[in-house]
Amino acid sequence: MVTNPVLLLADEPTGALDSHSTEEVLALFDELNAAGRTVVVITHESEVVEHAKRVLRMRDGLIYSDVRQVPLAGLPPKMLAAAGRAPVGTGR
Repeated sequence: MVTNPVLLLADEPTGALDSHSTEEVLALFDELNAAGRTVVVITHESEVVEHAKRVLRMRDGLIYSDVRQVPLAGLPPKMLAAAGRAPVGTGR
């Protein structure tokens, strides 16, 4: 149980990073989320999207797609894959 809830907002957090640093940042975000913290990331990078439990796509200020990639209460997709369990989306 989380005793100190945290909301982390990150706008293009990996945009200027090399691939190794990007993986380190994304792994940290996954760990924070698995520990019960909410992480909101704004990105254009598909690699970053692969770490998200939920993906909202926007155009001209409107949401045009809302996809849950894994259950809210579960692990982030990349952590599931590392544990040998395939992420299962719940539809669009």
